[in-house]
Amino acid sequence: MKRRGIYGSGSIEQRKPNLFRLTFYVKGVRQREWVTGTRSDAARRLRELTARADAGEHVRTSGLTLEAWAKEWLLLLSRGEHGSVRRGGLVSPRTYERYEELLRTYVLPALGHVALQKLSPPRSITSISTSSAGCR
Repeated sequence: MKRRGIYGSGSIEQRKPNLFRLTFYVKGVRQREWVTGTRSDAARRLRELTARADAGEHVRTSGLTLEAWAKEWLLLLSRGEHGSVRRGGLVSPRTYERYEELLRTYVLPALGHVALQKLSPPRSITSISTSSAGCR
């Protein structure tokens, strides 16, 4: 008899030995992730993903890099004409200039190529600290 999980908990499908496909839903949209290891590793990862989705922490998988996101974020903060919309901006021009400088100098050279989905605090800290070690 096939084991059934709780409704909304997602599913685990074994595709090859030690290769599992996880399927779960976030706001009605199907998400999939591949896991290598044992079935218990896959079940643990599925529980983690569904808990993050329930807490609203799920970031949809995309190819968006930190550099592309930073450009969008800076555009949001900036003042002036953007298309046909004139905005007052969310920060002063000097603050915008400083944010742009810090991103350009420290963050983007170390992490600009990384997809947002792959970013984690330990990776960010180690990448930035090793890249800025020669700057002092």
